[in-house]
Amino acid sequence: MASFDFNDNDPDPKPREEDPDNCHGTRCAGEAAAAAYNDICGVGVAYNAKIGGVRMLDGSATDALEASSLSFKNDYIDIYINCWGPKDDGKTFGKPGPLAAKALKEGASRGRKGLGSLYVWATGNGGLTDDDCNCDGYTTSIYTISIGCIGDHGLSAYYTEKCSSTIAVTFNGASHKEGKENEMITTDLFHKCTTEFKGTSASAPIAAGILALVLEANSLITWRDVQHLIVRSAKVTSPMDDGWKTNGAGLHYNHKFGFGRLVASTIVEMAKTWKNVSPQRECIGYSDINRKNIPIKSSLEIYFDTNACVNTESAVDSLEHVVLTVSLIHHRRGSLSIDLISPAGSPSQILSTRRYDSSEEGLDDWNFMTIHFWGENPSGKWKLIVTDNVHPTKVGPEENDNEDLAQRLIDRDVERQKSTWESMRQQNPYFDTDYPTGVRRNQVLNKKQPVGSKTKKTKNLPPLPGMIKFTKNLDPFISHKPIKEQTGVQRVQVSSGYDNPKVECVGSDGCSGVLIKWSITFYGTSSK
Repeated sequence: MASFDFNDNDPDPKPREEDPDNCHGTRCAGEAAAAAYNDICGVGVAYNAKIGGVRMLDGSATDALEASSLSFKNDYIDIYINCWGPKDDGKTFGKPGPLAAKALKEGASRGRKGLGSLYVWATGNGGLTDDDCNCDGYTTSIYTISIGCIGDHGLSAYYTEKCSSTIAVTFNGASHKEGKENEMITTDLFHKCTTEFKGTSASAPIAAGILALVLEANSLITWRDVQHLIVRSAKVTSPMDDGWKTNGAGLHYNHKFGFGRLVASTIVEMAKTWKNVSPQRECIGYSDINRKNIPIKSSLEIYFDTNACVNTESAVDSLEHVVLTVSLIHHRRGSLSIDLISPAGSPSQILSTRRYDSSEEGLDDWNFMTIHFWGENPSGKWKLIVTDNVHPTKVGPEENDNEDLAQRLIDRDVERQKSTWESMRQQNPYFDTDYPTGVRRNQVLNKKQPVGSKTKKTKNLPPLPGMIKFTKNLDPFISHKPIKEQTGVQRVQVSSGYDNPKVECVGSDGCSGVLIKWSITFYGTSSK
């Protein structure tokens, strides 16, 4: 019922086991919903949930095929786990094509019998390349739930991407600095178990499992209710991190962790008595089509007032998502940063510098999204800052991070505990505390070789954009059919800028680039 193979157009989504890269979905499924009480691997977070598989990434695909996958059986499927996206190379801007974007919107607004499908998305693993998950058009969608990761001690992983669209984080066994990571056990190909699953791909399924428990506790909540529950139940993690701020609505947030760590017991209890939020409103708060210079090694600061569509049906007085749509040309896109400050004084970095992004293409109608102003009233004076920064000299996590101190303290405690365990083992040969509970030792296999003929190993997520011929019979479930011109559109739209960019400064003053146009859209509710 919940499975389909869109690569081969048949109902069996079983992966090709001869390619070891095809383990990804199986590992995600095990974390989220592996059955309990069967002595196989571990236990999924929502072990009573039913699981399905959609095969889409193991072959050529188009925008239409992706849309079909994201809208597949959306009246039957509650939660879609997505651990894929554009390259985490620190220089790519990638977003869904028009059909996939429409599928996400329709799934959230019409799926689950009108309550809205939940699209849980991994934020990405590009921390070491200074990547920013706001350069990923899937995680910046207001219709997705973007999940980052932390290690078992609550610190950020060394590959964590920071951005303003991350709503929360979950554990994944990662370490704060490069080094040995704690093992997470899940299902794998060949009916085996594995301890080799890492990255934000290992975090998103945990979040999906928690949200399945939320829906089990209250099946009548909407996709927006779920996001409200996450925002209001998430807990501060790594409190020593100096990135924690409190917005004008009294909510804590952090560029690394969103609103914090998901706690299953807390959010489930909150869901049991949750009342549905009022309908979503959309307000274009401000727009400007006047070209403005971005100064060389300095900032363009724009102050603007908005009444947030007051006295109209679009009025918003309590924010959820804020989307900043930007078109610009710049001599080096990776040197740009964009910040937004709300009337309440809350800052949010919409785009951070990226060392490897030397593109001169700029951006053409790119949507940046932030949730840092959640609950605030948008009416008043805002500040938009576009900065041409000195070329970044460092890659990856910040130096002198307060988390380094926390990590050293944790390492000391861990070494002390290991010494205690070793002493206990010498006294009792059956002592085995550090082996994962619920996992049979003889079933954990690591570094397996593929069975059968070997194939050239390629990165599974994401595959290179490809082309297939689309027919109306390809997917009987998609509600919106592509027009002829769209059937060959590649799956991930990676060209976000201009084809022949040229920086033409306004007036005689020099500039590093030009802000061509921009607009800000408020999504939220009104008390009136």
